[in-house]
Amino acid sequence: ADRRANPTHQRAQRKLQGRCQSTPTMAGSGRLSDARDRLQYVDLDDMVNFMEDIFAAQDQGTWGKVLSDENAHRQNIIKRVIGYAPKCRIQEELAACVEAFMAADLQEDIVDLISNTLTRGSEEFHRHKLLQNLLLITLSKLASLESSGGLKKGMLKKQLRTLKGYDWEDIAELLIGEGQYEEAFVVYNKFGATKSAFSVLLTHMKDIERAKDYACFCESNEVWEMIKAVEDNE
Repeated sequence: ADRRANPTHQRAQRKLQGRCQSTPTMAGSGRLSDARDRLQYVDLDDMVNFMEDIFAAQDQGTWGKVLSDENAHRQNIIKRVIGYAPKCRIQEELAACVEAFMAADLQEDIVDLISNTLTRGSEEFHRHKLLQNLLLITLSKLASLESSGGLKKGMLKKQLRTLKGYDWEDIAELLIGEGQYEEAFVVYNKFGATKSAFSVLLTHMKDIERAKDYACFCESNEVWEMIKAVEDNE
């Protein structure tokens, strides 16, 4: 359905516009500026209503202004959005919020936003495949920028072990493409893809001793044949 034709979205947009146009400057300049500037002066005491309205509006233009570098209260609002997101019960509203964070390149904040929603949100969001995929993809990107033992690497591995609804085969391939072999092994092992997990140890990590230990754990003749083939070629 067209969001613009939805009375809920229309009412929310009118309330946002009215609030932004009528709220006096918090910077004390005594003047009202254009719509983009006025978004800086949203009454933070009325933030609960503001959150309800901006989520309901699902308007990327409004989100873009709120998350703009020009908004003096940007960080405060981002923090409030992350805290409010688990209260959201409508997938389209949350999707619009995540889309806006992505457009603003708020990768660190996307991790906090989705993690908070998956942990504290409704049961429906606990199983939300797209949210889980996006969280893991974002963590993978951030982890690839870290040195060994970085915080995001630890978060990525923890989420790979904890979450259950993501597209594990696609995520594992992505991790291999990023050179995150240990994380890919975690995925394959978690979902019982023994041969693929073994292949990561043997082919990508080239850790034949660990591969032998894993072969004992798996009790699979096929993986022992793979080990023998590698040893014969050395």
